Amino acid sequence: DDAELAAGLDHERGHIVRRHRFVILTAAALGALGWMIPGTRRAAAEIAFHLERDADHWALDRRNDRLALASVIYKAAAETKEPRPPAMASLGETGVRERLGQLLDDDPRRPSHPTVAALNALAAAMVACTLLLAALLPTAAVAGARGDAHEAHHAHCAH
Repeated sequence: DDAELAAGLDHERGHIVRRHRFVILTAAALGALGWMIPGTRRAAAEIAFHLERDADHWALDRRNDRLALASVIYKAAAETKEPRPPAMASLGETGVRERLGQLLDDDPRRPSHPTVAALNALAAAMVACTLLLAALLPTAAVAGARGDAHEAHHAHCAH
């Protein structure tokens, strides 16, 4: 119906406006680099879940009916049969049960348990640390390589 269509379109606009494609592509790239690190797949799933929740909240902030949005999410999850491209594979199905539970709750923004808020904060901190490390590692590697070349030049000149 019209309410579901509006809620679904606003949810997808939320992904676009909030630039989720860049976050999910960065997470996929970092996941490919860190495939051997325990918890990498879980971290990618958590990122995808929170991107979906963020788009849900964006749609709700546009004054969409939360029940219409819940209906769209349920229908989309029930009809997902075709394989998706790897970078987008987790976006449609991520945490459907949890997202529906939050939407059908009286206050969808209220965490269901105090532990949930702490875990959400921990997940956000882990994502921030991962992105910071990804930004700093190439700089440190270049600085280390320059330092080795500089020392080798001085050792050669000393002879």
